[in-house]
Amino acid sequence: MLINLSVPLCDLDGQPIKDQKGEEIIFSKQIGNLLFQAQDKDNPLQAYELAKKVYHSSGETDFSTSEVEKIKVKVKEGLVSGFAGQALEIIAKANIAEEAGK
Repeated sequence: MLINLSVPLCDLDGQPIKDQKGEEIIFSKQIGNLLFQAQDKDNPLQAYELAKKVYHSSGETDFSTSEVEKIKVKVKEGLVSGFAGQALEIIAKANIAEEAGK
């Protein structure tokens, strides 16, 4: 599934959230760091590879079904509702677009 996680986190008004340097906070960086820090005793190498893939993604990136499911689980566990909801919305829209293209 092609997903673009290289988009800014937004506040409730839809405005990009910025860090202390005034730069937009990007989902791919936040989710990549979240995956990097998550515990995965079953397959830490696979988790590490996925963390790098997400972190360094720019634009639409192809993720397998199992990668998408792992991202969704970790996002639900590690992000506050507002940001988790935005991330899940991005994934859902990519899924709808993929289904429409089939």
